[in-house]
Amino acid sequence: MMDFGIPNFKTTPYGDVDAAALERLRQNFDTNSLLAQVDQLDELAPRLKRLHVQSRDELLRLHRMTNTVLNGVSLTEPAGEDDLWVVAQNLADEFREIASTLVQLADAVQPLVELRPDLEG
Repeated sequence: MMDFGIPNFKTTPYGDVDAAALERLRQNFDTNSLLAQVDQLDELAPRLKRLHVQSRDELLRLHRMTNTVLNGVSLTEPAGEDDLWVVAQNLADEFREIASTLVQLADAVQPLVELRPDLEG
């Protein structure tokens, strides 16, 4: 009889998982942290709605301003209201802040990816 050793995966109601990773996560992962991520996502949702409308308008405004400055196109935005670089900086900051929040959400669930079993080895 061949000895296949101890299996490196465990069968759960939600599929096979890596047994060692499961044990590590049982020791170190707080499942309530996922609820905190739900709260964070809920806080982000209205901001994303506003972002879609406001940032779309600001990107179009930035395009018009940039088109004038870089390509010499006739003025299509009122001059003197905002500096081009300020509009660009505000947009870049907003996008980076939202991206950072989304990366935090991804990082919070990433440890669960470790549960992927190695069924071949």
